[in-house]
Amino acid sequence: MVEDTLDNLRTAARLAARLAPSCAAAPGQTAPLDRSTRPLIQVLAEHIAALTGVRIPEDAWDESVVPEHLRLKVRLVDRDGQTLATSADLIALRREHGTADERAFAHELERDGMTRWDGAPLPERIELERGGIRLYGYPALVDEGNRVAVRVLDSAERAAAAMRAGLCRLLRFALADELRAARPHWPDLDRLRLQYAKAPPRADGAATTAPADLVDELLTLSLARTFLDDLPLPRAPEAFAQRLAARRDRWPAIQREIHALASEILGLYQPLRQRLAALTQPAWQEAARDLREQLDDLVFRGFLQQVPHARLVHYPRYLKAAAQRIDKLPHGRDPALRATLQPLCERWRERQRAAAAAGRDDPRLEEIRWMLEELRVSLFAQQLGTAHPVSVQRVWARWQALGL
Repeated sequence: MVEDTLDNLRTAARLAARLAPSCAAAPGQTAPLDRSTRPLIQVLAEHIAALTGVRIPEDAWDESVVPEHLRLKVRLVDRDGQTLATSADLIALRREHGTADERAFAHELERDGMTRWDGAPLPERIELERGGIRLYGYPALVDEGNRVAVRVLDSAERAAAAMRAGLCRLLRFALADELRAARPHWPDLDRLRLQYAKAPPRADGAATTAPADLVDELLTLSLARTFLDDLPLPRAPEAFAQRLAARRDRWPAIQREIHALASEILGLYQPLRQRLAALTQPAWQEAARDLREQLDDLVFRGFLQQVPHARLVHYPRYLKAAAQRIDKLPHGRDPALRATLQPLCERWRERQRAAAAAGRDDPRLEEIRWMLEELRVSLFAQQLGTAHPVSVQRVWARWQALGL
């Protein structure tokens, strides 16, 4: 027992040395706080695997057994360094003091009320000092509906998402005449709106900003696809104007492409909903529940903007596979296939909901999410083909390799 304790202490010391924060300052200096760092458990698990070869799943950590005096405390301070609140729950602090937290990043770069970008270029990151602490802030254009603002946000991830939305709003201002001319010529809008009307909110509880109207969602998607996707986001007015001029002629064709894709997706989605509602046989209820969960993960209010276009193009295949699964229910093989899929899906949903509740986007979970969609095709509609080789074993192996 003594030897085990010594081994644990030696391992803890080695980990502590590896986990020394990269932003630590020299003696007498204030350390910068990089608020975009990953969760401690994720980083700790990676270092344990590197040191020992043992991979500890993140859901194996039980934070409830950590003594109170060893738990990390977060202290929220104002600009003068005075403590506003202290808590071990960062999410609760942000919920209660969110406005004060954001305003800690107020900066001279910030502007309000823009309908055209005529200000200074926006650096990707700036340094701020608040209450004796050096912080990083991330400037971005922020969509405020009928205007665009410049704000300094507290993480690179939030700033990237805001910047994209802000640029789309500026594009709508710049292309207002073309937008007005395009609206009356979108075919089958009433049908598409009816098909989309039953789409639920996002199932994992993550925040969404779905437009009030499907047309707005389609137009925003077409703008992003034309002017922003697969290119660095412009961070200066001149770069924005050059991008607008260089790609403006491509926009009408991409509008048609986006409309065709949305029409195909919603045209497959609505009949699936109807067929699921008609499945009343007791033996098929578990399959129907799983299919409803799959559809809710795929099609929700705002999915056309929030799902990357590179994934949207696979939606017709996923939906056709779901339809073929329903066709095959009388064959009786669904329970056995579902038994291999269900543990992975349940584990993924549990982790995804936890990440959403914590306000985190985890790219590892995103990767697994699309592997699971391909796995469904492989299991239930193999003749449709998959985007890459996939199997239950491959998904579990990737889950472990990602340290989940």
